[in-house]
Amino acid sequence: MKVRDVFQSITEGADVVHENDSIPRVIQRVSEDYKTRAVFVLNDAEQLVGIISVRDLMRVAGARYLQQDTRTVLPYLTAAKAGDIMQTPYSVSSEDEIQDALRLAVEHDLKDIPVVEEGKVMGDLNCFEILLNIGFE
Repeated sequence: MKVRDVFQSITEGADVVHENDSIPRVIQRVSEDYKTRAVFVLNDAEQLVGIISVRDLMRVAGARYLQQDTRTVLPYLTAAKAGDIMQTPYSVSSEDEIQDALRLAVEHDLKDIPVVEEGKVMGDLNCFEILLNIGFE
């Protein structure tokens, strides 16, 4: 089964922000849809450059409670914009197999995966769209 057969059956579109958007703007964007577990970060050319999970935003909000060394916590303590906390983006194309998306999600602890075509985000592959279509046998 291909990604194109299942993505956007639970979540429509994709939640995106730009790398210079403020942290409050990112939080607002995530909270607009409670099915959202991450937002995809775009550059000025509208290309995917990062991903921010709800977990990352919780770390920014509660950075003072993190029990890690200063080098690890400092980005969360000083974050002002999306680009400060975005993680490396992993993505799939609509032509990828759903099993490949599952592997990617498991290897990189992803709940939402951007579906990208020619550098542009076309939508969001939600973890439940994967789970409901992997075909347990």
